[in-house]
Amino acid sequence: MNDSIKIDERHEFDSLAELIKDNLRWNGAPVDGASSHERGGTRFNDFTESYDAAVKLTQNGWREGVKRVESLRRDLDDAVQSLVAAKAANMVYAVDGDWVDVGRLVAGDPECCGSWHIQGDDRNEKVIKVVANVSVSCAVNAETIFARGAACLAAVDIIESLGKRVELWIGLGLNDCGKRIETHVLVKPASQPLELDRLAFTLCHASMLRRVLFAHMELNRHNPCRTFPGPVWSEDAIILPELKTGRAPGREENIREVIKICELAGIVFNAEDLAGLVSSAL
Repeated sequence: MNDSIKIDERHEFDSLAELIKDNLRWNGAPVDGASSHERGGTRFNDFTESYDAAVKLTQNGWREGVKRVESLRRDLDDAVQSLVAAKAANMVYAVDGDWVDVGRLVAGDPECCGSWHIQGDDRNEKVIKVVANVSVSCAVNAETIFARGAACLAAVDIIESLGKRVELWIGLGLNDCGKRIETHVLVKPASQPLELDRLAFTLCHASMLRRVLFAHMELNRHNPCRTFPGPVWSEDAIILPELKTGRAPGREENIREVIKICELAGIVFNAEDLAGLVSSAL
């Protein structure tokens, strides 16, 4: 950990199920004045009738959300598949290989033999860690939360379709009276495939924060109504920051967000690629 970053309180869970189990420590009893459990969710627009209803969605999946995430992915699909095909196979030169490049040989280049390298063949390829900070202010509506989560899932799908492995976490960054609090939850190990039915709720539904994580805040004596969204930190990770303001983005903005996340993961699109991806949203 970076010694220059002071974190006053940190919680980490190896799975979403572990977080929900930990929430049972107080038998679902909310802290006075907080709002995550059985109180009406109208202030925070969380679209679940209770804490238990939100937990069921974490277990059974959010079908409506899956359809909407898949719709965004389809918007990108034609353009992305051509990029996948172009980028999946790359020519690699070395002192031996499948053929001889005569131009390199004549120029005296010792690495004059070429072969094809398929991305993902290297079993020791570094895992890409992505941490999505799902902390948002009360001014951020459910549609904005959904759009950012959907962009994250679409980007992870693209990254893994190019043979890279992604370890996906959600983070909760808080500022409580000047104290920095962080919670990290592993929602997709690198060895597991992208499970949209479960992750659509985790990344895209307002109740993940405003029911499940508010409960976690309450049992640790942090009133959700009196805290503010803050950053999270994780070494060697792509971190999607907290949302303090914002409106629901359009299709073009969604696609630009997907592109940005992919580029942070080392997927470099040329200008023509980018123009094709963005124009597909218009």
